[in-house]
Amino acid sequence: MFTPSGRFSPNTRLCLTISDYHRETWNPSWSVATILIGLLSYMLEDDVATGGIKTSDAEKQQLAIASKDWNSKQDSFRHNWSVKYFLKPPEKTKAEIPPCDEWNIFNQSDTDDNIVDADDEDAIEG
Repeated sequence: MFTPSGRFSPNTRLCLTISDYHRETWNPSWSVATILIGLLSYMLEDDVATGGIKTSDAEKQQLAIASKDWNSKQDSFRHNWSVKYFLKPPEKTKAEIPPCDEWNIFNQSDTDDNIVDADDEDAIEG
C-alpha cells in the first residue's frame, strides 16, 4: 500500500493470502477482480497481520477523505498517475482526442474501415 489508509502500513509488505508473503497460496487462476475483492475483504476486517495496523473507523474515514490530497503531493504518484488521470483536467474534449492505436495490438484484424461514426444514424443498426 502506498497511501495511508488506517488499515495497512504504507510501503510495507503485507502478509495476505494474495500477496508474495505467502507464495505457496498463490492461485494463478485469480483474476484482477478476485484479487481486488480479497484486498477489500482485508480492508474491512480488523485483524492485524504483518503490515496491518489497527485504527478507528473515524480515522480510516478521515484518511480516505485526505487521500487524494495526500497522493497529489507525492512525486511518484504525480509522475505515474496524476497528470494522465486524476489531477490535470483534460485539455481536449472527447471528440478531439485521437483514437488509441495501442488497442490494435490485441485486435489486429480490425481496421479503420470497421469504425462507425456514432453521429451517423444510417451506419448504426438499431
